[in-house]
Amino acid sequence: GRMGVACLLALWVLALHRLASVRQRPVASALLASALATGFSLYWGFLPFLGGFPWFLWWLHRTARSESEPERTVNAREIAVLAALATALYLTHAHWFAMAGLWLAFSGLRARMPVRLQLLRGLALIPGALLGVSWLGVVRVMGLDSTLRWVSNPLQRWPPLSGVRDRYASHTDDPRKSP
Repeated sequence: GRMGVACLLALWVLALHRLASVRQRPVASALLASALATGFSLYWGFLPFLGGFPWFLWWLHRTARSESEPERTVNAREIAVLAALATALYLTHAHWFAMAGLWLAFSGLRARMPVRLQLLRGLALIPGALLGVSWLGVVRVMGLDSTLRWVSNPLQRWPPLSGVRDRYASHTDDPRKSP
């Protein structure tokens, strides 16, 4: 309930300030980003997405570690930690999981990491990917449909356009009657 949301917001703000501290960024930047924690997205059902933000920051921190000294840091323990983080990212929101995968690939390319180590780091994405594939099977069996449907045209709901809408709605093919 409310305590959960309050904890979620506190974690987001703490993660932002921790990231600013670790990256030696100004506190003002963290404060500005913290203001986004209470934006409209909170009220539109993006709490899981917001909850994934601190996890993604942790993902960025852990992958940055393995970029600096890949031969020393890419080991079974690190892959297990990254796998746990990737799974948490998937469980919060599939977009965070996708961004984690893209970040892993591009950061490895940027760091010119050997292919073998990049593939080892990629193993961390397998548990989350398996969860995603299994969830797609559940969705198909349940018959869930997430197709976007417009109940009414958005322009019909916007009052400032009502005069324009009415003008063009009354337009006919008769040139004498056109506006």
